[in-house]
Amino acid sequence: MKQRYKFQWYQEIHNKLPKIHEDARAATKELELEKLRGRVGLYPSSSSYAGALPSYILQAIAEANQIPVSSMRQLGDQLREVVKDVYGGEYDAAATNTCESALRVSYATFLLHQ
Repeated sequence: MKQRYKFQWYQEIHNKLPKIHEDARAATKELELEKLRGRVGLYPSSSSYAGALPSYILQAIAEANQIPVSSMRQLGDQLREVVKDVYGGEYDAAATNTCESALRVSYATFLLHQ
């Protein structure tokens, strides 16, 4: 008997997708589930109809919205002050919040100011 590999099995399933979808539509009609179409959330972060957030999450969000937020400018200035205190006035720092912005700062610092 010739060995079957997973990729071959997956290809077989892919080739049968029209029949699988047809069977699923027939089962949906038979079970009278048409009214649920587009209204079932399977996973909150990627479903087209996400489930409701639990109350403990909503409460945490409401509480977090009550906390005063420091501006990025203020935090950046504090960071610069610490770096200058520790390493000296000729050193500086730049706060970033994404990988792209960190790369842009690095690029500007190392390549444009040589």
